[in-house]
Amino acid sequence: MVALALQSVPRTAVGDRERRRQWELRRCDAEARRWRTRSYGGGGPVSWWTFRAAEWALARALEVAGRFEDGVKNAHRLALRTVEHRFANLPVGFDGFSILQLSDLHIDGSPPLVRAVIDTIGDLQVDLCAITGDYREAQEGPFDPVDNGMAEIVSAVSARHGVIGVLGNHDDAAMVEPLEAIGLRLLINETLTLRRGADRIAVVGTDDVHDFYTPAADRALRAVRDEPFSVALVHSPEIYDVAERAGVDLYLCGHTHGGQVCLPGGRPLVTHLRRGRRLYRGLWRHGRMRGYTHVGTGTSGVPVRFNTRGEVVIHRLRRDSSGGQGHAAARRR
Repeated sequence: MVALALQSVPRTAVGDRERRRQWELRRCDAEARRWRTRSYGGGGPVSWWTFRAAEWALARALEVAGRFEDGVKNAHRLALRTVEHRFANLPVGFDGFSILQLSDLHIDGSPPLVRAVIDTIGDLQVDLCAITGDYREAQEGPFDPVDNGMAEIVSAVSARHGVIGVLGNHDDAAMVEPLEAIGLRLLINETLTLRRGADRIAVVGTDDVHDFYTPAADRALRAVRDEPFSVALVHSPEIYDVAERAGVDLYLCGHTHGGQVCLPGGRPLVTHLRRGRRLYRGLWRHGRMRGYTHVGTGTSGVPVRFNTRGEVVIHRLRRDSSGGQGHAAARRR
């Protein structure tokens, strides 16, 4: 049996509530400033409108070419992948530990995705489910459809030790309380400690680092420096180097959608990354740290996929005294 415990004070403690309140004030101010400038990814108003115009043009072009519906169908054909990671320093008690990763659901952008996710998950049983941000598509306004869809998905997940997640750049501070009310435990620059007997691993989650980066994300990663083994949940791969210096062993992220609409062979046209662009999809390594960039479960912008496939990923942790590089195997439903 694995027990989960907050490494910091309990959520109900006065100090922890105050920390959350201060974070919420800062996050809300950052969200307001973003919408005052209508920027996209820090590029300013012109780039935001340019990107939206490009989305509109793509949708119209696909409709004229008769390919729009094909792209929508592609977006709902999710792949179920199993990725095995081998680590010399993984505590013995966690050999075989499984983490189900979902990312970039953007539920309000494509409501039928909820059923596709549930069908793909099926009767899977895992140790932990981790969702690496972007629950919503619209970046402002009501999010009831997101809450309802996430409630269905969380209820369908069979994870022995629950569902945890982090926020993405599409998500806002007002979503935290409703998402936690449906059973999704959000880590906002916090660490969870998982224990099995005398063994333990740390799971650290940061706030979004693409649009809402603050030094608090760095501090959260450094807090696991002395842990025997650590997993980082970050929406984007963009602070990969900070995590590696902090001693993180496995970095799980998303944000890029693997390009979503790609050239033949999966070459992305857009990755939405300002740094670490080589880390736009799948398995990668930086120094001693291994990472995986999820290609997204859902879609963003135009709800289509070409030359990519949305995914549900099971990460299985293995102890390996040889310190192997790790490998991936995929199966599709």
